[in-house]
Amino acid sequence: MVGGWIATTKPGQALTVFDTSGSMAEVVPTAGGKTRAQVTQAAASVGLSLFSNKWSVGVWRFSTNEEGPKAWKQLVGITSLTTGREKLQNSIAQLDPNRNGGTGLYDTVLDAYNHVKKNYSPQKINSVILFTDGANENQAGLTKEQVVAGLKKAQDPKKPIRLVLIGIGDKVSVDELKMLRDALPNSNSGVFLAPDPTLITSIFAQAIGSRTGVI
Repeated sequence: MVGGWIATTKPGQALTVFDTSGSMAEVVPTAGGKTRAQVTQAAASVGLSLFSNKWSVGVWRFSTNEEGPKAWKQLVGITSLTTGREKLQNSIAQLDPNRNGGTGLYDTVLDAYNHVKKNYSPQKINSVILFTDGANENQAGLTKEQVVAGLKKAQDPKKPIRLVLIGIGDKVSVDELKMLRDALPNSNSGVFLAPDPTLITSIFAQAIGSRTGVI
């Protein structure tokens, strides 16, 4: 928690990206009947409160066909918390599951990374923080080889971007998350797991306060 406090009081900007595929509507046995999405929304609300006004934060949701053929949809662009905290907080209610949606993981990760790169702030720590509970299911999207090649091509030593991947529940594809992390060597990117979704809040605090993943 000390590490989390240090990380969130330093200037930074993060694009937070939330899985809203159909599986996020599954009930969490340890959460009193709440769904994975509801538990994640609660964690996101607490997590947002951890960031100081020195931070800028954006919010995306993703599944498949969120906006036409695109796997993701921007709810709030990267916005200073000094002026945009309420708008960002309100966007969390829009992270309800797309019950017919799959998990468009690969396309979303690469697009999110490039979005942060395009909006890079040299005065801040730049990150993509992505929550997912599954494996890539977008058959019309990027392949494993394409997303790895895309991330490697996008990486710029002059614009370091940390990719934080948080796996929710017991069906997340750990191998895929590791693959995405490993495509960005020397970036302090990391994989964090919350097999029990009720622990997401503490995992989130650990993720933003740590320089590497837990696996």
